[in-house]
Amino acid sequence: MRIGARQIMITMSACMFGAGFISGQELWQFFGSFGTFGIICLVLGGALTALLTFMTVHCASIYKTSQMDRIIIPFDSKFLIRLTGGIELSFMFCIYVIMLAGAGTLIENMTGSFILRVICSCAFCFGVVSVSLKGIGSAVKTFDLLVPIMVVVAIIIGIAVTVKNGFPSLNIPTPKAQNPLLSNPILSMLTFVSYNFFCTVGTFAFLGKNGISGKRTALGSILGGIVLTLVGLMIIVAILAVPGSENAELPLLYLAGSINTPLKYIVAITLLIAMFGASVSVYVPIPEYLANFKHIADKSTLISILISLAALGLSFIGFSDLISVIYPIYGYISFAAMIGITANFIKALKKGKK
Repeated sequence: MRIGARQIMITMSACMFGAGFISGQELWQFFGSFGTFGIICLVLGGALTALLTFMTVHCASIYKTSQMDRIIIPFDSKFLIRLTGGIELSFMFCIYVIMLAGAGTLIENMTGSFILRVICSCAFCFGVVSVSLKGIGSAVKTFDLLVPIMVVVAIIIGIAVTVKNGFPSLNIPTPKAQNPLLSNPILSMLTFVSYNFFCTVGTFAFLGKNGISGKRTALGSILGGIVLTLVGLMIIVAILAVPGSENAELPLLYLAGSINTPLKYIVAITLLIAMFGASVSVYVPIPEYLANFKHIADKSTLISILISLAALGLSFIGFSDLISVIYPIYGYISFAAMIGITANFIKALKKGKK
């Protein structure tokens, strides 16, 4: 499959447009609650995400590798490489569990049927596995279909809410943050970017392995950063326009319901699409990563399917509640990963010149 600027832009959007982003919950917590400074940091966060994407794809292209652990670790240490790969896999698994749990919960809340939740969760899981096992090409084609829908719906909600309620004031008093990593907008932005990017390194590494020029990589990364920033701004402004919507579990769904019921169902479907895209983005690197180990290479597909089934089971027993405790740990680890990617990028530049 030919990888160009469009594919990078679409993949960036699909990877970052998880349930928390599109619903507005993460955007409010990490940016919107800080008012004007938070919005400025959202723009900076989009730029930083674009830079990290460019560095990751470029490193994979220079080193001709799709192994996410080797993109993060800038020196030859088998122990650290394997440790990083293990942490990365565990994080992607946690994200996958949350997306499955979120999709199931959304279906149950909208229909009031637990049986329908089980059926839809199984179908969701089957779809993710089917797309992911076909490789990055199939995943990118799926993203190409899903991302425009998410962008259009987010923009429609943003415009509809601001037209109905007026453009909000951005002068918001900063609340006292309970999490020390979210004590100010700069730290909040760094945490958000590192936390979200850490679980997508594998997907971007696959794109780079296919071979892509530096100019196309740069253009795709910049366009992806712009799309993320614009959609994020639209959602935050919509939340600010309706006081109290930030307290909803899914603010965008709440906002859509305040306009009319059909729009609420459209947003619910969009959230499911976002969860599906995020699930594929974290699941697609797993089979190929496992195939790198000789003793399990021939069983990598079976193991990947079993991992998906385990995630499906955990999504029904409230495992997502435990993730709120685990996430801060990954937040700290992600800072180190960003530093490692930067160091590897510098090495890749030197290798490219040679």
